[in-house]
Amino acid sequence: MVGELAELLVESGLVPQAHMDDLLSRHGLGKDRLLDELTALATEHEEALAELVAEREQLPCVIFRVSTIDTSVLGATLPDVIDADPPVLPIAIDGDVVTVAICTAEQASSPLLDQLGVALGRRVVVVAALEVILRNAVDAAVAAHLGGERVLKGERAVSDDVDVHFSRPAARARLPRADSVARALSAMMSADAIPEALSAPSTAAIGALKLKQIRAPVRSPSDVKGPVDAAPSAPAPTKHAEPPVLMAKGAYVLVVEDDEAIGRLICRGLEADGVNTHLVSSGDAVADALRAKRPDAIVLDAMLPGVHGFEICAALKQSPDWCSMPVVMISAVYRGFQQAREIQETHGADAFIEKPFQLEHVRRVVGDQLKRPVASPALTHGEALSEARARALVDHAMTVGDVDGAGAMIERWIAAHPLSARAWLERGHHAIAQGDAFVALRAYERAAVYDRHLFVAQLSLAMLYEQLGFARRARSTWNAAAACAPDVESADRIRQAMLR
Repeated sequence: MVGELAELLVESGLVPQAHMDDLLSRHGLGKDRLLDELTALATEHEEALAELVAEREQLPCVIFRVSTIDTSVLGATLPDVIDADPPVLPIAIDGDVVTVAICTAEQASSPLLDQLGVALGRRVVVVAALEVILRNAVDAAVAAHLGGERVLKGERAVSDDVDVHFSRPAARARLPRADSVARALSAMMSADAIPEALSAPSTAAIGALKLKQIRAPVRSPSDVKGPVDAAPSAPAPTKHAEPPVLMAKGAYVLVVEDDEAIGRLICRGLEADGVNTHLVSSGDAVADALRAKRPDAIVLDAMLPGVHGFEICAALKQSPDWCSMPVVMISAVYRGFQQAREIQETHGADAFIEKPFQLEHVRRVVGDQLKRPVASPALTHGEALSEARARALVDHAMTVGDVDGAGAMIERWIAAHPLSARAWLERGHHAIAQGDAFVALRAYERAAVYDRHLFVAQLSLAMLYEQLGFARRARSTWNAAAACAPDVESADRIRQAMLR
């Protein structure tokens, strides 16, 4: 840690190389006195060092001395934060996003971030921080939290509310735009149009830190599959003299499970009780299945390829048109009463089943959900809104300049089709038209998650990542845009610009 800090101080020009060599030779690496001296110097010049860290890690870098961070986030994460090495610190929470400061971009793949996301029931945004300053910030934040303080103010912070400042990597030459939508977005995001906080050359403040380098609060699919009690090749269940519960005969249940053997087993068990089922094997297929026919309930695996189960459950439960539909989640990773309760509370699931499970237990849980009274969908205009009609109405409103009307229609569209990538894409375009880059980024991210092959979503997302300083995420998203480009020429233009 001393060596890295010394290198940063020399590179920033704050300490001449000869003077640093003299300090190191007199004190020796790792000595507490030397570390204290260098830390004090780094704290005094945190803004300058944050610029270097942002460039190295290609992430926005927190400047703690001028920021006010949210210590209430520590309530559900305190043990994990105290024990973390390298250090991590949740610094802000906003809606379904929690922002976490880390030391290096490599920490973004740490399982600890998955655990923090699950504990808080939110997606995780990562930003960088200088390690010695982050360690001190963790100690100060924990002390403030234990002392009942809601926020921790830096020594030069001016706001009593959560207000996080950061440095971001220097802006790079923009890539050639591949279509007219991208060119229009580029004009809207030009230096003349974007908010001052985004156009500043080095540091900027962002309220409750609405940056969105998203990590879903889940682990990799390879870690999560567990066996069920029956072997994969188990025969269809025999008829029972009496079903475990009185099912709603003719009810329709959508089963989402990427292990085909387990999915078929669940379907056969429910069909034995007179329920109609449909099985899909990935999160990407759920939107089409919901569009084809509205189910009476969903049995949803938490770990899925494409869109993960937590994302699907939360999206449905946040929609007034779908929130009344029962969702039964199944997982091999999250176990025990406490995690089951947290999943139901934070993600909105109506029931939770651990793997391995008894098939009869699944039948009983689903049966109980089908028996309960369910309110009719909250269709605000009396009939279901098709995506084609919603898109036409949004286009018409934008054509005649009715921006507010377009926004209202987009909200109706998302309520009716919460997993529609096109709907979220339109929300992003609408936010750009209103100059709100952070809302646009959040919408574009959802569009890219719900349809990884939607070129304009990937393109728009890459541009905003680049604009806001998430250079690593921008590069990976430009690659994703090139991979799903509509023609070879567009893909080549993106790749050639990246190589340059």
